[in-house]
Amino acid sequence: MKVRLTLSLVIVLLLAACGGSSSRGSCGDGKCDAVEQANPSLCPQDCTIPLGASTPAGSQSGSEYAFHINLAIKWTVSCTGVCDAAYIPQLGLYFRGNLTVQADHSVNGTGTMRFIYIDPCQTLMPANSTCEVGEASDGSFTISGQSLGTAPGAKGETLQLTLHLQELPKLPLMHTVQMPQGSLDIPMDTTIASFLRGLLSDAGIFDTAFEILAVQASGDLSAQEIESASRFFEGEYQLSTNDGAMAHSLTADGGLLFIRPDMPMP
Repeated sequence: MKVRLTLSLVIVLLLAACGGSSSRGSCGDGKCDAVEQANPSLCPQDCTIPLGASTPAGSQSGSEYAFHINLAIKWTVSCTGVCDAAYIPQLGLYFRGNLTVQADHSVNGTGTMRFIYIDPCQTLMPANSTCEVGEASDGSFTISGQSLGTAPGAKGETLQLTLHLQELPKLPLMHTVQMPQGSLDIPMDTTIASFLRGLLSDAGIFDTAFEILAVQASGDLSAQEIESASRFFEGEYQLSTNDGAMAHSLTADGGLLFIRPDMPMP
């Protein structure tokens, strides 16, 4: 078995934040406002700072963010001999994440993965086999990280984020082959899960920390700011059979974009 994996994923972020007030609120209201952030000793009840830590410049406690990822996946199968396989030419996998910056500047949140389009399945030998796609179910992930605040002169808040896979989305695929003694049903649910895990988890979408500048999309960003607010990925996952007669190849590309927190799942 040979697995080759490279990934590149376009990431462009759009800020969707609910910031704190710029004026002084009342101490004990549970909000670490701008004045209290500048001098946390004014109200330690509202601005909790971990031991030995300093307050990130301009960090907005209570800010809420949401993002989505539209990941387009293409699946091809090749055969150098006589062999058969079922596959789905194109899949659209949608990620939706929601996160919040806490009073101690940590970030946490949850996310959902959902297939938003699925091509009809195909087989290498349609005269001798058929396939059928069942009803897909959602997957899930969690989000962790911290806010580094807004540096002087910066157009947005810098976040360090990591996505953690909880459960892969499930996509049933049945491959039915006609045999002399009758039809043979071959479920491919486990195979699809293996492909997705290889493409998503091992490729760096999950459990890989990244630092990103959350900024509103505008035409006045400098080249450095554009680089800080974007990241590019392209992924390819290949799996060959032991005898080398059949090879599966999955390629994927997409981008992460921050959106309004009230935007619903598709």
